[in-house]
Amino acid sequence: ALLDSGAALGRGNGPLLVRRAGDTRPIRRVAVPGLHTTANSLMGKLFPEIEERTPLLFSRIAAAVERGDFDAGVLIHEGRFVYRERELELVADLGQLWLGGIAARRSLPDEVRHEAERLLRTSIEYAFTHPEASRTYIKQHAQELDDKVIDAHIALFVNGYSLSLGDEGRRAIEALTG
Repeated sequence: ALLDSGAALGRGNGPLLVRRAGDTRPIRRVAVPGLHTTANSLMGKLFPEIEERTPLLFSRIAAAVERGDFDAGVLIHEGRFVYRERELELVADLGQLWLGGIAARRSLPDEVRHEAERLLRTSIEYAFTHPEASRTYIKQHAQELDDKVIDAHIALFVNGYSLSLGDEGRRAIEALTG
Protein backbone atom coordinates (compact mmCIF):
# COMPACT_ATOMS: atom_id res chain seq x y z
CA ALA A 1 0.00 0.00 0.00
CA LEU A 2 1.40 3.37 -1.00
CA LEU A 3 2.17 5.59 1.98
CA ASP A 4 1.20 9.25 1.77
CA SER A 5 4.48 10.54 3.26
CA GLY A 6 8.10 10.03 2.34
CA ALA A 7 7.89 10.29 -1.45
CA ALA A 8 10.51 11.82 -3.72
CA LEU A 9 8.27 13.48 -6.27
CA GLY A 10 8.57 16.76 -8.07
CA ARG A 11 8.68 18.53 -11.39
CA GLY A 12 11.82 18.55 -13.50
CA ASN A 13 13.78 16.04 -11.43
CA GLY A 14 13.46 12.81 -13.34
CA PRO A 15 16.23 10.48 -14.40
CA LEU A 16 18.43 11.77 -17.21
CA LEU A 17 19.60 9.84 -20.26
CA VAL A 18 23.11 11.07 -21.11
CA ARG A 19 25.87 10.18 -23.58
CA ARG A 20 29.39 11.38 -24.34
CA ALA A 21 29.34 14.93 -25.67
CA GLY A 22 29.33 15.06 -29.47
CA ASP A 23 28.63 11.35 -29.93
CA THR A 24 26.03 10.92 -32.69
CA ARG A 25 26.07 7.14 -33.07
CA PRO A 26 22.81 5.26 -32.42
CA ILE A 27 22.26 4.38 -28.79
CA ARG A 28 22.14 0.61 -28.36
CA ARG A 29 23.75 -0.14 -24.97
CA VAL A 30 22.52 1.76 -21.92
CA ALA A 31 23.59 1.51 -18.26
CA VAL A 32 20.60 1.80 -15.91
CA PRO A 33 20.51 2.05 -12.10
CA GLY A 34 18.71 -1.28 -11.74
CA LEU A 35 16.26 -3.30 -13.79
CA HIS A 36 13.43 -2.89 -11.27
CA THR A 37 13.68 0.89 -10.90
CA THR A 38 11.43 3.71 -12.01
CA ALA A 39 14.35 5.01 -14.07
CA ASN A 40 14.53 1.78 -16.08
CA SER A 41 10.75 1.65 -16.42
CA LEU A 42 10.70 5.17 -17.86
CA MET A 43 13.60 4.26 -20.16
CA GLY A 44 11.61 1.31 -21.49
CA LYS A 45 8.44 3.35 -22.02
CA LEU A 46 10.16 6.25 -23.77
CA PHE A 47 12.79 4.29 -25.73
CA PRO A 48 11.35 0.78 -26.29
CA GLU A 49 13.74 0.22 -29.21
CA ILE A 50 16.71 0.22 -26.81
CA GLU A 51 16.57 -3.29 -25.45
CA GLU A 52 20.15 -3.68 -24.16
CA ARG A 53 19.91 -2.17 -20.69
CA THR A 54 22.52 -3.22 -18.15
CA PRO A 55 22.13 -2.58 -14.42
CA LEU A 56 25.02 -0.73 -12.81
CA LEU A 57 25.43 0.97 -9.44
CA PHE A 58 24.00 4.47 -9.96
CA SER A 59 27.18 6.20 -8.82
CA ARG A 60 29.25 4.37 -11.47
CA ILE A 61 27.10 5.05 -14.52
CA ALA A 62 28.55 8.44 -15.55
CA ALA A 63 32.13 7.15 -15.46
CA ALA A 64 31.19 4.04 -17.45
CA VAL A 65 29.59 6.18 -20.16
CA GLU A 66 32.55 8.55 -20.13
CA ARG A 67 34.92 5.58 -20.67
CA GLY A 68 32.78 4.32 -23.56
CA ASP A 69 31.65 1.13 -21.82
CA PHE A 70 28.08 2.08 -22.78
CA ASP A 71 26.55 4.26 -25.49
CA ALA A 72 24.50 6.09 -22.86
CA GLY A 73 23.48 5.92 -19.23
CA VAL A 74 20.53 6.83 -17.04
CA LEU A 75 21.60 9.13 -14.21
CA ILE A 76 19.76 9.61 -10.93
CA HIS A 77 20.53 11.35 -7.65
CA GLU A 78 23.63 13.58 -7.65
CA GLY A 79 24.61 12.48 -11.14
CA ARG A 80 22.05 14.81 -12.66
CA PHE A 81 23.92 17.81 -11.25
CA VAL A 82 27.46 16.96 -12.36
CA TYR A 83 27.23 15.08 -15.67
CA ARG A 84 28.38 18.11 -17.69
CA GLU A 85 31.65 18.14 -15.73
CA ARG A 86 32.33 14.68 -17.18
CA GLU A 87 31.80 15.95 -20.74
CA LEU A 88 28.49 14.15 -21.03
CA GLU A 89 25.45 15.65 -22.70
CA LEU A 90 21.75 15.29 -22.13
CA VAL A 91 19.83 13.07 -24.53
CA ALA A 92 16.50 13.17 -22.68
CA ASP A 93 14.93 14.01 -19.34
CA LEU A 94 13.03 10.79 -18.69
CA GLY A 95 10.51 12.26 -16.33
CA GLN A 96 8.97 15.67 -16.12
CA LEU A 97 7.16 14.25 -13.11
CA TRP A 98 9.60 11.97 -11.32
CA LEU A 99 8.46 9.94 -8.40
CA GLY A 100 9.60 7.52 -5.82
CA GLY A 101 7.04 6.50 -3.28
CA ILE A 102 7.25 4.45 -0.13
CA ALA A 103 5.06 1.40 0.13
CA ALA A 104 4.28 -1.00 2.96
CA ARG A 105 2.93 -4.53 2.82
CA ARG A 106 -0.85 -4.58 2.80
CA SER A 107 -0.69 -7.48 5.27
CA LEU A 108 0.66 -5.13 7.95
CA PRO A 109 -1.98 -3.90 10.36
CA ASP A 110 -3.38 -0.47 9.48
CA GLU A 111 -2.05 1.01 12.74
CA VAL A 112 1.51 -0.06 11.84
CA ARG A 113 1.27 1.53 8.38
CA HIS A 114 -0.23 4.72 9.84
CA GLU A 115 2.51 4.92 12.49
CA ALA A 116 5.23 4.49 9.84
CA GLU A 117 3.64 7.25 7.80
CA ARG A 118 3.40 9.53 10.87
CA LEU A 119 7.07 8.96 11.69
CA LEU A 120 8.13 9.70 8.11
CA ARG A 121 6.11 12.93 8.08
CA THR A 122 7.53 14.00 11.46
CA SER A 123 11.09 13.31 10.27
CA ILE A 124 10.58 15.32 7.07
CA GLU A 125 9.03 18.22 8.99
CA TYR A 126 12.04 18.21 11.33
CA ALA A 127 14.42 18.20 8.34
CA PHE A 128 12.62 21.19 6.81
CA THR A 129 12.92 23.09 10.10
CA HIS A 130 16.55 22.03 10.80
CA PRO A 131 18.26 21.58 7.40
CA GLU A 132 21.79 21.38 8.84
CA ALA A 133 20.92 18.56 11.26
CA SER A 134 21.61 15.84 8.71
CA ARG A 135 24.60 17.43 6.91
CA THR A 136 27.27 15.21 8.52
CA TYR A 137 25.29 12.03 7.84
CA ILE A 138 24.63 13.03 4.23
CA LYS A 139 28.32 13.76 3.61
CA GLN A 140 29.22 10.31 4.95
CA HIS A 141 27.00 8.66 2.32
CA ALA A 142 26.87 11.08 -0.62
CA GLN A 143 28.74 10.54 -3.87
CA GLU A 144 29.18 14.30 -4.39
CA LEU A 145 30.39 16.22 -1.34
CA ASP A 146 30.02 19.81 -2.55
CA ASP A 147 27.47 21.60 -0.33
CA LYS A 148 25.80 23.23 -3.35
CA VAL A 149 25.25 19.84 -5.02
CA ILE A 150 23.93 18.33 -1.79
CA ASP A 151 21.56 21.28 -1.24
CA ALA A 152 20.29 21.11 -4.85
CA HIS A 153 19.77 17.35 -4.58
CA ILE A 154 17.79 17.65 -1.35
CA ALA A 155 15.72 20.61 -2.60
CA LEU A 156 14.75 18.71 -5.73
CA PHE A 157 13.67 15.49 -4.04
CA VAL A 158 12.47 16.54 -0.58
CA ASN A 159 9.54 18.89 -0.95
CA GLY A 160 5.83 19.24 -0.26
CA TYR A 161 5.12 15.93 -1.98
CA SER A 162 7.38 14.27 0.58
CA LEU A 163 5.01 15.38 3.34
CA SER A 164 1.92 14.28 1.43
CA LEU A 165 1.45 12.95 -2.09
CA GLY A 166 -1.94 14.59 -2.38
CA ASP A 167 -4.26 13.92 -5.31
CA GLU A 168 -1.77 15.11 -7.94
CA GLY A 169 0.99 12.85 -6.64
CA ARG A 170 -1.28 9.83 -6.49
CA ARG A 171 -2.44 10.46 -10.07
CA ALA A 172 1.20 10.62 -11.20
CA ILE A 173 2.00 7.29 -9.58
CA GLU A 174 -1.12 5.71 -11.07
CA ALA A 175 -0.12 6.99 -14.53
CA LEU A 176 3.32 5.40 -14.25
CA THR A 177 2.20 2.09 -12.80
CA GLY A 178 -1.11 1.77 -14.64
